[in-house]
Amino acid sequence: MKSLMTAIQTSLKNAASLSYVADADIVITPDENLLPVNCSFPAIGLKDGTITMDKLSTNATTTLLWDVRYRVHIIIYTEMSAGETPVIGQASPSIKGILDINDAVRTVLHENYQSISGIVDAYCVEEEEGEVIGGNDMIVLKKRMTFEYMALEKL
Repeated sequence: MKSLMTAIQTSLKNAASLSYVADADIVITPDENLLPVNCSFPAIGLKDGTITMDKLSTNATTTLLWDVRYRVHIIIYTEMSAGETPVIGQASPSIKGILDINDAVRTVLHENYQSISGIVDAYCVEEEEGEVIGGNDMIVLKKRMTFEYMALEKL
């Protein structure tokens, strides 16, 4: 999971389509509701998800393979402002909304196996609706995407 998460972080940082998100604001987080103190917006958080394993072969004469599925949550954060801009963005001046960022992240990560041996599939399995978090000092709109990476591994 560690190598997968750092590879995803690097892919997002290197994506030209996400150049408006500062590298320092693409972070691995222990909790999707916690943002780094010096965070600016938009920001992207990566949170580890579940890992599930199923046996593919139990025959004593063949190699035992496991279907391992790693889930990684990608959380997009935008600063709240009046109107619909935090959700759909605006053309002039250019401000990316949470749905614009969502589409860019999906494009970067869909079927991107992160050059990790054994991964045979990668796609977004779920997108949650936007949610407002924060309090008196700061209100943020967040949206979580869950990507699943399927690997065939010998354990």
